[in-house]
Amino acid sequence: MDCLIRLLDSLNHQTASKELFEIIVVDNAPEESFNRVKILCNEPAFATLNLHYIHHPKLGISAARNQGITVARSELIGFLDDDTIPRPDWVELVLRIFSETRADILGGPTEPYYLKDKPSWFRSTYAATFQGDSGCWLTGGKAVTGANMAWRKKVLEELGGFLLSFGYLGDKKIYGEETELNLRARRAGFRTWYDPRLLIQHCAHSERMRVSWFLFLGYRYGQSKARLFFRDWHAQDSRPVSRQILSQLKSVIVNFTNLLGSLMVLPFRPRKKYQFWQNYAVEFVQPRIERFSLALKLLEIYFSKEAKP
Repeated sequence: MDCLIRLLDSLNHQTASKELFEIIVVDNAPEESFNRVKILCNEPAFATLNLHYIHHPKLGISAARNQGITVARSELIGFLDDDTIPRPDWVELVLRIFSETRADILGGPTEPYYLKDKPSWFRSTYAATFQGDSGCWLTGGKAVTGANMAWRKKVLEELGGFLLSFGYLGDKKIYGEETELNLRARRAGFRTWYDPRLLIQHCAHSERMRVSWFLFLGYRYGQSKARLFFRDWHAQDSRPVSRQILSQLKSVIVNFTNLLGSLMVLPFRPRKKYQFWQNYAVEFVQPRIERFSLALKLLEIYFSKEAKP
């Protein structure tokens, strides 16, 4: 709740005229929580904002975003997580960059802010997203982060919004909803512009500054990447299915072996590069968990209905 207050306060102090933008808070939290958010949105401090509160009972971040898209009246729709703080000219910059680039989708970097002191081993880059010092068109598998992006509404409507099978769904941590939509937009011919001027701050919660969180994240990222890219990989592979499965089984074994090896090396890590064992775990072990998880999920998909046309 404190994070949402910070977000609304930052939007209350934008350089752009309040007549130029509306704020839609979509809440699909349980009943006891939604009353608190509704009361907050009606606070006198935010009375000058064009603020709309919506309680959407369908669980999931993708469902909430789609509901926001439905009720939004503007031709441009920005998405900010409820624990972000945009810079004072964020709205003004979004409008200007859309005009300058004629892009269909915009995105920018994030940097962390902290509610408590961060651990001595924790590097700010672990909680940041960054794709370069200058503006550029995103290509290939690159996508803007869901915590800091803006879309033309007509693009979202044409694509049908976010897939409900991706994104946080209660306790289920399924990542990649914005990446999936970005890639779908790219295949449809829409263009994505990344601009470092759209920098925002994103809260680094204490539970996300633990090694266990990063290892869990690596596993979930691998699962999500497999689901995102399977059809493209599968379509390009002309080998018989039996050979594809054997090849994928070999990939699982190789990646599992590499993961075990990285864990065994931990006590002998190069101390100059990894002063703390936590740095080694995040920077060296986590990517290997991700690759193993990806290979394992791909093997699972080969035997599931998702692999069938």
